[in-house]
Amino acid sequence: MQINFIFGVSNRMNAVCQIINKYYTLHRNIVVYSNEYQILCKLDIMLWTFKDLSFIPHSFYKIDNYCKEEFMIITNNISKTKNMKSKEMLLINMSNIIPLCYNEFESVVEIVSENEQERYEARSRWRSYKKDGHMLTGCHFNDVEYP
Repeated sequence: MQINFIFGVSNRMNAVCQIINKYYTLHRNIVVYSNEYQILCKLDIMLWTFKDLSFIPHSFYKIDNYCKEEFMIITNNISKTKNMKSKEMLLINMSNIIPLCYNEFESVVEIVSENEQERYEARSRWRSYKKDGHMLTGCHFNDVEYP
């Protein structure tokens, strides 16, 4: 599995919106995970407003797997959300922990701000992913290439 760390982010929420927008335009199905419901609620509002002339369809949803928290799903076809398989989706992790269900996804994106505590926690996640044998890449936010 591919795990992509994007670092050098000054405003994590704005960066997440930009990353989601780019993957959405590439017709990728995205799941955003956070262990803090308030973060998903803030992201929900920002996805409605971060661009004046666009909207990214999304909804809260609970996937039937090991993760019991709610997710936010971004897809070109919300009506087919229940039939989607996790392996066809990109997971964007907005939490400071590794979701228990991360192995169920095609790939994972970790977004790391310039905050020292977040960077420390991201290094710990990097080591855990590496220990589990995943392919890791890291790049600065300004240099992101979208597969």
